[in-house]
Amino acid sequence: MGVKGEMIELAVISAVMIALSVIGIIWDVVSRLLFSGVDGLLLLATCLLFGGLFSLMLFITLRQMRALHAQSSGAAALPAPPAAAAPAAKPLTAAPAAKPDPGHAPPPSGAPGA
Repeated sequence: MGVKGEMIELAVISAVMIALSVIGIIWDVVSRLLFSGVDGLLLLATCLLFGGLFSLMLFITLRQMRALHAQSSGAAALPAPPAAAAPAAKPLTAAPAAKPDPGHAPPPSGAPGA
């Protein structure tokens, strides 16, 4: 199966799942399960989640199919964005070494408490 066939298959599966989600939401309201407790709320949340995800998938699939169709017909699907010029890298410079403070010099190695 070609790429176009796989995209059509994916679009059909997404549309079926969206339809099942809508049927689930309608059933949740008609059967008054929504108003009877947590089960109705969970069914509603699940249907909304599945419907939303598969709607997004269907949207992306249809957009890719349109781009594939435009590409196969010879028209440019989407114009390529202009290449942004990379800014020149600044050379890294080492920070000057910290000078020890004479007032807080470490004790000599032979001193007690060292």
